[in-house]
Amino acid sequence: ALVITALAIAQNKHEASVYLGAGSSSLKYHLQSGDRSSKFSPLFGLGYSYKLNQSWRLVSGLEMAIYKSKASSQELKGQYMTQDNYGNDFEWRLTFHNFNESQKGTYLNIPIMVQFTPVSLDKFYTNLGFKVGIPLNGKYEASYTKFTTSGYYPETGAEYTDIDFRGFGEFGENSSKEDIDLGVAFILSAEFGMKWSLSNSMNLYAGGYIDYGLNNIIKDNKDKEIIPYKKDNPTNFEYNGLINSNLTDKVVPLAFGLKVRLGFSI
Repeated sequence: ALVITALAIAQNKHEASVYLGAGSSSLKYHLQSGDRSSKFSPLFGLGYSYKLNQSWRLVSGLEMAIYKSKASSQELKGQYMTQDNYGNDFEWRLTFHNFNESQKGTYLNIPIMVQFTPVSLDKFYTNLGFKVGIPLNGKYEASYTKFTTSGYYPETGAEYTDIDFRGFGEFGENSSKEDIDLGVAFILSAEFGMKWSLSNSMNLYAGGYIDYGLNNIIKDNKDKEIIPYKKDNPTNFEYNGLINSNLTDKVVPLAFGLKVRLGFSI
């Protein structure tokens, strides 16, 4: 009997789990003009927890999470100083008409958290901690119906709007689809809800979660133009993507929603 009791206590210290979640999930950034929206996305994972005492557990595992955003603007504007092929400094002014771009990032998250269950309220639980997100892939798709440009020369105070061979004028619709080079994400995470014992070795958890990224996952966007000016071939427009450019600021993962987890004592 003592051996059976000892084995039962040892088993209750370790719990493996599988879980599913869904909610609002996005790559959060500030857009200078226009709107940014998040999308409904799922997450799923495998968890492990180790019981320290009656109230506290250490929690880890592996989690697949997808973050989706969409930016739209009737007129998305940008400008920056550059030089023409004669070496003259000017401000290149850009306007994208009916602009749309969607972004998607897929991450493998590793939770490093603690779970607290009050002794007097043992049906409730709270998980707090961090997640380290490893990027698996990132993509964007962009389109606009019209692209207009002009060149403003501060020395003369003149703005030129119709010199095609210098890249000033009105150009037609275009679309682009490319990969996004995402970095490792460090995410503050919280989960809270209720749990029910389905048997001596099985628990059901249900609750809400929120994940907020702490670091910029796009490293070099501060110095990158959305379309760089090529003085030797100004009408060769090379689109770099919105969150890869200095038209956005810090880009972080953000998600919140509902999660259901089934735990098994091992």
